[in-house]
Amino acid sequence: MLVSVFYWTSVYAAPKFAGGSSTVERRDWLGGRGELRGFAEASISEGEVKKSLTLKLCVLVLSLAAIPLSTRLLTPSDVVASQAAATMSFASLDDIVWEERSSIATPEARLVAGMAYDSSRNVTVLFGGHGDHVGYVLGDTWKWNGSNWVEQFPSSSPSARYQHILVYDSARGVAVLFGGLGPGWGEFLGDTWEYNGTNWSERNPINAPSARDNYGMTYDSVRERIVLFGGRTSYGLSRETWEYDGTNWMQQSPTTKPSARALPAMVYDEARERIVLFGGLDTTRRNDTWEYDGTNWVQLFPANAPPARYGHTLIYDSIRKRAVLFGGFDGTNYFDDAWEWDGTDWTQLFSTSAPSARAYQEVVYDNVRGRGVLFGGRSDGYFARDDTWEYYDLVMDSVFLPMILRQ
Repeated sequence: MLVSVFYWTSVYAAPKFAGGSSTVERRDWLGGRGELRGFAEASISEGEVKKSLTLKLCVLVLSLAAIPLSTRLLTPSDVVASQAAATMSFASLDDIVWEERSSIATPEARLVAGMAYDSSRNVTVLFGGHGDHVGYVLGDTWKWNGSNWVEQFPSSSPSARYQHILVYDSARGVAVLFGGLGPGWGEFLGDTWEYNGTNWSERNPINAPSARDNYGMTYDSVRERIVLFGGRTSYGLSRETWEYDGTNWMQQSPTTKPSARALPAMVYDEARERIVLFGGLDTTRRNDTWEYDGTNWVQLFPANAPPARYGHTLIYDSIRKRAVLFGGFDGTNYFDDAWEWDGTDWTQLFSTSAPSARAYQEVVYDNVRGRGVLFGGRSDGYFARDDTWEYYDLVMDSVFLPMILRQ
């Protein structure tokens, strides 16, 4: 069986790519942007379609009747005229596009908050953080539904705090919060809370990590465990590894592990079933890469890596099947760069539309809409920010490839 692929493309704003400047030919299917440039047709096997998915092409299977007649009647000159537009460099298509989003209501400006994507309810949940002046600590709960922020008013809630992390436990359908720093001087917290989409409830595990902030934490969806590493405690920096199964915290004993540090970034790589940790702050700023397989930490030595930093974010992009890093601070400069980790090496991504350089922002990945969602942080000239940004993959979101199956 052959699959006939029809698509059209149009001029889009030209992002900066690693190999230099380039104009990307694309068009949004619904109310797209740019000048219509033509159609292209190619016949490919079903096996090649599967391969094309690894190049992150968005494939939609439609019946012939669903396609307007005008899109099916192509002349040979139409096909020839659009070959150049159709044969784009897949390397350049690996970039991402950032867009600032507006909302009727917006959370107050903040940094070092907790944010997680709730995949059961298809919303991003934001809690707490440090407000826009010294000593102003927040304890509010908000949801982002892809269009607007909506404040929530649960009957019970954690105390106001910042420098905590919120992750989503997809097996139990709850967002889990641990610790952080309260408004009091040196008020390290060690409590565990869960949010079920309506209300917060405090958990009382028999064991738990000592009170701390600025740790790394993520959810291992295969082992159904939340994994916490490091952080700052009242007695100094930690290099402990803990796991939470929804009932109890259990300290792990890996034979090797990263140095004691604060403000690393961690995320679970679903495709490779590894937790990825990058950077942070110990006696110096770090740019080391580690992976945790549920038993041990292993340091990796890629040929390329982002500059040393802390206060950055890592998310797992399930479409790109990459861990994506954004922003951070090196003690002098804020970063606005994005990098992706493929399990072997780091590759820098480029976009002319990126948010301003910043650190201590929150970023999560909405795997239903295929969007990275960013809120807040700190940047030059701003103690705290209140902007919302989303990024998407240029190919998956923008190149429409309906397929018409024929015998």
